[in-house]
Amino acid sequence: MSLKHLPSLDEAIAATGLNDTHVNVLRAMLDALLPPTDDTRGLAAAANSTAPAHALESFAATTPSQMDAVNVMLPVLAVTKPAHVHSQLRTMLWLLSTGPGTFLLTGYTKPFPDLSPPEKETAMLMLANSRIADLRTVFHSLKVTVALSCLGRSLKLDPVQGSIAFQGTNPFWEAMKYPGMPTEKPLPENYDHVWSPTFLDINTLANGAKTFTIETDAVVIGSGCGGGVVAAELAKAGHRVLVLEKGKHRKWSDFTSNEMESMFSLFEQGGSVQSDDGAITVLAGSTFGGGSYVNWSCSLRPPHKVREEWATKHNLPHFTSKAFSDSIDAICARNGVTDQGIEHNVPNQILLEGAKRLGYPSGVLPQNIGTNDHKCGFCHMGCPYAEKQGTHVTWLQDAAEHGAQFIQECKVNRITHKNGVATGVRATLTALGIELIVKAKTVVSSCGSLNTPLLLTRSGLKNANIGRNLRLHPVVPVQAYFPDREIKPYFGPIMTAISNVLEDRTGSGYGARLEIPIMHPAFFGAFSKYRSSSEWRRMLLQFNNRAMMIVLTRDEDSVSRVYEDADSLMHLDFSLGSKDATVLSEGVVASTKVFLAAGAAEVDPGMHGLEALVLDEQDLATGDAVNCPKAVEYYKKIRETGIVATKTHIGCAHQMGSCRMGASPAAGAVDPEGQSWEIKGLYVADASLFPTASGVNPMITTLSVAHSVAQFIKKNLSAGQSKL
Repeated sequence: MSLKHLPSLDEAIAATGLNDTHVNVLRAMLDALLPPTDDTRGLAAAANSTAPAHALESFAATTPSQMDAVNVMLPVLAVTKPAHVHSQLRTMLWLLSTGPGTFLLTGYTKPFPDLSPPEKETAMLMLANSRIADLRTVFHSLKVTVALSCLGRSLKLDPVQGSIAFQGTNPFWEAMKYPGMPTEKPLPENYDHVWSPTFLDINTLANGAKTFTIETDAVVIGSGCGGGVVAAELAKAGHRVLVLEKGKHRKWSDFTSNEMESMFSLFEQGGSVQSDDGAITVLAGSTFGGGSYVNWSCSLRPPHKVREEWATKHNLPHFTSKAFSDSIDAICARNGVTDQGIEHNVPNQILLEGAKRLGYPSGVLPQNIGTNDHKCGFCHMGCPYAEKQGTHVTWLQDAAEHGAQFIQECKVNRITHKNGVATGVRATLTALGIELIVKAKTVVSSCGSLNTPLLLTRSGLKNANIGRNLRLHPVVPVQAYFPDREIKPYFGPIMTAISNVLEDRTGSGYGARLEIPIMHPAFFGAFSKYRSSSEWRRMLLQFNNRAMMIVLTRDEDSVSRVYEDADSLMHLDFSLGSKDATVLSEGVVASTKVFLAAGAAEVDPGMHGLEALVLDEQDLATGDAVNCPKAVEYYKKIRETGIVATKTHIGCAHQMGSCRMGASPAAGAVDPEGQSWEIKGLYVADASLFPTASGVNPMITTLSVAHSVAQFIKKNLSAGQSKL
C-alpha cells in the first residue's frame, strides 16, 4: 500500500460512511491530543531542552490538523478495516457530536467539539483509561495517527486530492534534534554498484487484453525470506521460475527517510495491522524482498533447544539433521552474516553496560552486512546505504542471474488445482487491473505467516491447522531518560546487542530476550505512554536523550490465529497467555534494572495504571540506583500491575507458525517437506512453517527452512513426483 494509491479524503469519507459532522468530531479529537501551547519556556524547562526559541515555538504551536491528520487516518481506515469497524467509529463520533452521547462516554454534557481544550484533553484521557477495551483501542489508534502525521514525515497530503506534496522541514524535528535523514556517513552518489531487478511488463505483453496467461515450471508467491531462497535454488537447478510479489520494488533512488511514507509503502496494510481488539500491533514487510528489506539486520541462528523441540516433540527430525545445519551455514554465507567489526550505537552500548554491571549475560548480535562498514539507523525504511544483505540483493539476484522472472504489484487470488494436483495460480495486477493466469505444476506459497494461510483458505484447502497456531513474539517496549547523555536513538546500527538473561526462564526453552529497537520520532511517539498533552510533549522534546529497549517473548501459551472475512479483509485474533504475560513483566523488571544500572534517571514501561519511575538526587545518592528503595518498590508495582492486553502497548514484528509443519495432517498444515497434505505440487516456504515460535529474530531460521524446502522440492521433482 502506497500513499499515492490511497483514496482521497472525499473517497475515504464515502467509503467509511462518515459525514461532515463525524469528520469535525474526529478532527477535534486528534487536535485534543496535541493542542498548541504558548508556554515554550515552561515546556523547555520541564524537558530540560536547549532547543532554539524558534524551534520550540514551531514545536509548541503545530497541531494535528495543520499536519492533515484526518487525511492520514481515514484513507488508511477505508482500505484496511472492515465495515463493522467503520460502523463502530460512526457510532462513537455521532455520540460525541451530541451532549448526551458525550456525557455517556466522558461525563461532559456538551458535544465534544464544544468543550474547552482542557476538557477535551480530560475527555480523551477518559477514553484512554476506559474500562471498555474498544474505547481504549480507539484512543490508541488516534494517538498513532497523530504520531505518524505529525512526527513521521516532511511530506504533507494535499487536503483535496490526497496527493503528496513536499512541504519542507517537519515543524517538530528541530526541537527534537532529529535530522530527518541518515547522517552516519555520506549516502552513495549513485547505486550503480547495486543489483536492481527487472520486472516483466505485463501491460505491454497483454497488448490491451484484460487477461494474460503465462506458463512456467514453478511459480513462487512472495519475494521475502522464503520466496527469495526457493526462487534462487530452483532457478539454479535449471527450472523456469516466476516470482509474484504483491508489493512494489522501491528503487534505490526513490529512498525516503520519512517514516510515514516508508510505513505505508513497505509494510502490510501500511503498518496498520492489529488484532481485532487492538491488543497487539503487527508489523510485516510487504515489498520486494519482504521482511528482509525492512528488518534491522539481526541474524541469529535458530537455538539448539528450539531445533531439538521441533525434532522430538513435533516429530520433525530434519531440524536436528546435518542437512538442516548445512542449510543454515549456506544461508549465513550468502547473506553475509558476521559478528565481526560491529559498532554499537548509544542505546546498544547502554544495554551492554547495564547488563555487565548487573552480571546479566549479554553479547553481540550477528548482522547480515557482509564486509560493509554498516552504521545505518534507517534500515527499517530500506537501507539507504545499500549495505544490508537481504534477499533483495542476494537470493533474488541469484534467481535472476539463472533466468527467474519477476512480476510486482501482483496479488494472488487463489491457487488452482485439479484432482489434488497444483496447476498454477490466478492473480490480479493491482495497478493495471489485468487478470493473470499462471500455469505451473509447482506452486510455492511464500506470502508470510499472515497471508499464506489466507491464500490457502481462498484456494479451498481445509486442513484445520491453516491460520491457527500463529506465533507473534509479543514485545513490550521500555524507555528511559538520560538527562546528561546524548543518545541519538536514530543514529547508527539499530539492533547489535542482546541480553539472554530470561531466555530460558523455566528450563523449557521459553522466556524472553532484551534487545534494542528502532527509535525514530513517529515510532517513539506511537509507543510512548500518553498521560497528558504536556507530558507527551515533554517526552517528545527529550527524544535525543531517550533510549528504548524491548522485551521479546517466545510465546508459549498465548493463542493467536489469522483469517479472512467475506470481504477479503484480514482478521487477527490474539489472546495473551498468563505464562507469556508473566515473562513480559519479568522482562520489564530486567529492562528497568538495565537502564538504571546504565545511569537512567527515569524509566517508563508505559504500563496502564503505572507512572514512570523518576529518581531524584536522594535516590541516586547511594550510588546504587538499581537497589534504592524507590526502585525496589517499583519492581513490585510492575509485577502487581502486570501486562494486560489492550492496556499495555504490545507490539509484534515476527509472525510464525500459521501453516506449521507436522508429521501428520492432524499435527500440521503441511508435511515435513513443506508440501500440502491436500494438493501435490503445492509447497509452503516461509515462517508460517515453524512448529512453534523460534524465540529469536526469525530471519535466519526462515531462510534456512526455505532452503530446506527448496532441497525437498528439487528432490521430488527429480524423482518425478511433480514433473515439470
